[in-house]
Amino acid sequence: MEDKHIFSEGPFPTLVYVVTTIYKDVVNACPVTWCNPCSYDPPLFMISIKKGSDTSFNILQTHEFVLQTVSFKHFQEVHNLAMPLERDMSELVIDDLRTVDTLFMGTPRLDIAINWYECKTGLRMINNYGKTHFQIIGEVLSSGYNYQQQDPLLYHGQRSYSGSCKILEAEPY
Repeated sequence: MEDKHIFSEGPFPTLVYVVTTIYKDVVNACPVTWCNPCSYDPPLFMISIKKGSDTSFNILQTHEFVLQTVSFKHFQEVHNLAMPLERDMSELVIDDLRTVDTLFMGTPRLDIAINWYECKTGLRMINNYGKTHFQIIGEVLSSGYNYQQQDPLLYHGQRSYSGSCKILEAEPY
């Protein structure tokens, strides 16, 4: 029997979240698909963030992040958030994405968010076991929902996204 990586069989459609962080007034945004609620009381979300990324660095420094979903119509903008940039540059400038202040933190959320969770974390809530990613648990301080936005974005692997009962390929960045 041939050894295969468990995630190489895909595509497994997963909900796309965008994590926003801030460090020294630079807002960072990163799409993630490895995310799950993991407790009702207290309310907790677990995300997996690539080691060495601006997002992981910011979370380790500030101990906060905003987790949010976005609509399918923004699939190209979300795809572009994965573009590698210089440390002091925000991904939001690529597509002129705007942010909104949050209730309890200095980290803003995207104004295109369908729903969002303001999360605080701590060193005890960051797992360093994996070779490629940190597993970070964030306690939800506040959440919200934008009733004007709908049709959440799903990821199918590579550059494939779906929503509105169709699958589209994002343009390379």
